[in-house]
Amino acid sequence: HYVALILLQIISFCPIAVASECVATEKNGECSNPVVNSKMSVPCLDASAFQQRVALSLSEDHVDSEQSLRGTIKNFLSYQDLEKLVSLLSPDDFVEASGYDDSGEGKNSNGKSKLGGGRAYSAPTGYSGLGLKELSHAKNNSHISEEEQEERYNLLLKIRHSAQSATETALNLCEGTLLVDFTTISEKTAGGAHRPHADNCLHYFKDEPNANGVIQKVATCDPNREHPYPNRVAASILYLNDPTSGNFDGGQFYFANRTNNGEVERSVEVSLGRMVYFTSGVESLHGALPVQKLSESKVPRRLALAMWYVF
Repeated sequence: HYVALILLQIISFCPIAVASECVATEKNGECSNPVVNSKMSVPCLDASAFQQRVALSLSEDHVDSEQSLRGTIKNFLSYQDLEKLVSLLSPDDFVEASGYDDSGEGKNSNGKSKLGGGRAYSAPTGYSGLGLKELSHAKNNSHISEEEQEERYNLLLKIRHSAQSATETALNLCEGTLLVDFTTISEKTAGGAHRPHADNCLHYFKDEPNANGVIQKVATCDPNREHPYPNRVAASILYLNDPTSGNFDGGQFYFANRTNNGEVERSVEVSLGRMVYFTSGVESLHGALPVQKLSESKVPRRLALAMWYVF
């Protein structure tokens, strides 16, 4: 099953309606249904204008502009759709390190890592994934019928499209600007965590003076280390379950401080249907806190739909 999306070219600064609280991360930190609950009309941004806004956020004089590049959204999807999708997912479906080591992801044509020896870009601890390829091909011992296989695949495409559209709206991008680069359903089990990182470069902390002349360490892309996906511009993480249904504690997504060696700046509690969106560079360092067992009766499973976007 393959669905081709025909995207229309949109000129810069076409008017769209967005909810203003979806573009900021403070106050309550999230908004409800940004597509339906529109409050104001503002000019949308094309790829070029958006890249300028991201570059501006890295300037010392415009640090507050980072707040329009990330945030959270809730209640823009049907809980019934999300719960149905999860009901059709078995732990046996997931592939360890999916998206990192399989299908040539991050590798050259000779099969070697683009990053050379000692992979710097590797799967986080306790992580497995389920991509569109796995979802579209049933295993011989599949726990679901062919009809259910097709149902969950189409359901994922529906949810993916909604997440893509909501991310564009929240980032104030013109419709059709973001293209999906990669999609996976991630599963984190006991101990599953992710260190602070950017999605389009490998970073290090560089000594730089702040406005007062005080030297501080600032996350900076390392020009001497190649990242396998330098063209990624944004991402979204949609929680597909919660601690109770997934039998886990912890596992919160977090944004890391760019100037304090990646310390947790703000964490996002896991809640069914809540989505985090953010840009891909060092202006939006992020990670995930360790997943822990809620009880000994079941294996913990923290499920999320992860999507990365390009122009």
